[in-house]
Amino acid sequence: MQRFCDKVSVNCTKWFVENPGFNNPAAWDSEHLPCPLEEVVFPAYFSAIMPIPREVDVKGFVLPTEGALLLSQDSTIYFGAGANKRSCQNSKNSRAYIKVPKTRKWLDPQNWKSSTGLTLNKAIPDMERVPCSNDSVIIKSDGPLSIDLENTEFLRIGQFNLAGVLIFKDYLQNLIINNLGALLFKNTEGLRVEYFRNDICGCHQDFETMVEPICHNVLPTCKRPRCLVPVKPLLSCCPICGAVYQFNVEQCDDATIYKVRKTISEAIKQQKLEDDLDYYVSYVNSRESGYFLQMIVVDRDDYTEKSTEFVKKLNAVTDWNKVIAKSKLHNIQYAGRPYNPNITFGSVLLIILCILFVILVGLVIFAHYAPNNRYLNRIPVWIHDTNRWRSLILRSTMVFSRFDNTTGGAADTDAHSSIIVGYNAESGAIRERAFNNPMYGENPSCLTENTEMRREVSEPKRETKPSNTQILEPINVIDTVVTHEEQELTEIKLDTSSDDESDDEVETIE
Repeated sequence: MQRFCDKVSVNCTKWFVENPGFNNPAAWDSEHLPCPLEEVVFPAYFSAIMPIPREVDVKGFVLPTEGALLLSQDSTIYFGAGANKRSCQNSKNSRAYIKVPKTRKWLDPQNWKSSTGLTLNKAIPDMERVPCSNDSVIIKSDGPLSIDLENTEFLRIGQFNLAGVLIFKDYLQNLIINNLGALLFKNTEGLRVEYFRNDICGCHQDFETMVEPICHNVLPTCKRPRCLVPVKPLLSCCPICGAVYQFNVEQCDDATIYKVRKTISEAIKQQKLEDDLDYYVSYVNSRESGYFLQMIVVDRDDYTEKSTEFVKKLNAVTDWNKVIAKSKLHNIQYAGRPYNPNITFGSVLLIILCILFVILVGLVIFAHYAPNNRYLNRIPVWIHDTNRWRSLILRSTMVFSRFDNTTGGAADTDAHSSIIVGYNAESGAIRERAFNNPMYGENPSCLTENTEMRREVSEPKRETKPSNTQILEPINVIDTVVTHEEQELTEIKLDTSSDDESDDEVETIE
């Protein structure tokens, strides 16, 4: 469950986020601490106060023309005394340079941390992440101190602790206007210091005056909400995804706000949503509109409408008039459906094309192993025809394999029997081997002897034919009986009758 400040007036303690200190390697240009043989060199213009640790061992200091060092009462500085105790292997020269410190803004929520762990609560508005009018402010003395009070007309706080020393109001007012305070605080023209002691309802005395100075620093870092209709609570600079309840109340009291927190906490436990939701309940002080009690419920991780559904169920079973006495419902806001703004039309199209490609590949594989499945009849054949896709993939192999002869031997036949030479998409015929060339590997002299022998064998058959008629000699079909040693070759003969008989036949016709 979420933790809250002890008082209704949000009396919390907030720590200022500091720059890297003297004993932090991030504070040095060389990214390592100076050794006793190195001089510490400050920038020429060091507009900050540099706290020095209690013990420092360096060769010397090169101080800036403008700046200040903050030393404690028991600080000790050794000049080269620890050269034998600590190695200087990392040093590339005899000097170590300090980086120019960053000036951090007072009204920037990113520069503050809460003592109660509220930093991790997503439901807390932006304007309550900076020091409230009665918060205790602590600024440690670890790193360079430089604070920008831009757009701050009133410095309203409960307590101010600087480097372990509690600063009173009058001393702080005088510190701001002197030379030392000019290095610590920037943009202090016309600034007034006010201390409050638990006598304010809400975080800020008049939140309307704080909207522009704080939101000026927050708006550039706002993330685009992941819902169609985001909501914007009071004291918040960025729209969020969740649910917001706002009640008009006549006064601020502890009993009412504790009762509301208990109601929400018990409902979250009952629905087992402790790890899914963040909520925050606080008073809002407005000089123009009076006092508000605001409830904010959001999803802890990505927005999944759990927060809006929870508040709708809670509202259906809760009588808020009994929980919040003398109140009037001012406003209810619910965020819309989840929405991912990072998804574009191109990314959606790419996802669809990838899905279609995976389906096509799976369909072809299924048709290869189950070609007779009845479900394939409902799909056009050209989509899942494995032979068509195989011919496209193995197109380069077909061109060269069709010139390889398949009668050279059993080894060659086995080597090329698995190659698909061609595929006819219209007839569906497949030629899985090269054509047989009967003259492949023949000796020309052997071919001539075989031809003469076939002529002698065919002569007796020609004499039995009648000579007075025009008869076509029988055609001997090529016998392609293939063996390992020889191949037979026949030729086609076409004999006709003599020229005289042809002339007589022409005269008779006339």
